[in-house]
Amino acid sequence: MPPRAEEHLRTYRAMLEEFDPATAQVGTGVLPGPQEAAMASCVRHRVLDALPFWEACVFCTAGV
Repeated sequence: MPPRAEEHLRTYRAMLEEFDPATAQVGTGVLPGPQEAAMASCVRHRVLDALPFWEACVFCTAGV
């Protein structure tokens, strides 16, 4: 396991635990919609691609 993986996972867990869907609001700080998507983003999965390292979305190429 990479040296900082546990730290990143703890941070991610804390973010998930603090997220409250009941109070979440649409607006700034959200992913862009399909019409605003960056050239290097996957509209289907709404993730940024690490171009030029991958030619397509990592989820699309994995069949997800």
